[in-house]
Amino acid sequence: MNGHGFLRRYPITTFIILVYVLPLPILLLRFIDLPFEPLLIYASWTPNIAAFLVLRFILKEQDGIKKLLSGWTKWRVGFGWYVAAISPLFISFLAAAIFLILGGEMANPEQSVAVPLVISLVLSIITGAMGEELGWRGFLLPRLQQRFDALTSSLIVGVIWALWHLPLWLLPGYGWDAIPYWTFALGAISTSVLMTWVLNNTDGSLVMASIIHLMMNYGLSVVGVLGLVPSPQDYWTIASILYAIYAVLVILIAGPKKLTRHLSRDQEVT
Repeated sequence: MNGHGFLRRYPITTFIILVYVLPLPILLLRFIDLPFEPLLIYASWTPNIAAFLVLRFILKEQDGIKKLLSGWTKWRVGFGWYVAAISPLFISFLAAAIFLILGGEMANPEQSVAVPLVISLVLSIITGAMGEELGWRGFLLPRLQQRFDALTSSLIVGVIWALWHLPLWLLPGYGWDAIPYWTFALGAISTSVLMTWVLNNTDGSLVMASIIHLMMNYGLSVVGVLGLVPSPQDYWTIASILYAIYAVLVILIAGPKKLTRHLSRDQEVT
């Protein structure tokens, strides 16, 4: 079997290899003084790029990319699923409340928080929210669910997703090393379960997946800019535990096999 035949036979493996190799240029920041944000934006889009490459050049599916992009057109879902999609923002504020209840102290926010919040929102949209989900939940998750149940597939994607972020912890001075990696990994794996639950109940709406991802990232920015939880370490320690509890509740209510039990009858996909 030639190399192309091997890659075509194992598209999931090919995708995973690409998704780990393509972002490696970001590690150049350890040795060369380069602008951080452009490299970060590029790296954050590598899951989507990997999916495009596999579909176009390995599988050679003529309509593969079109079908993939169609997930971003599925916005007509029940109201309850929009609430579920923005729930990571609620988790962020709950984590802040718990931090303060446990004796944590607020920091003085900047005189004007509007500009930092807008900048953070824009960056959150064009990086994680839009740059990753065609790959993780549009390409990888459906293929895994053809082999495994929904929970197992979610955990596999979550572990791959968490490990994909690991190079950021190899870049001292950019802030990520202030977060205990295990807390981030726990939050990512737990959120992966939540995303599968929402996607399986919304006909694979990548709009919903992107909103969940956006709210997860933006929630951290909001509580930080407002000074509610000054320390990223404190935030992630609390938030990751909350995400894990949330995921366990979803598994118990929806069932691990398909994660498709709806919130309520009037919140079904339309």
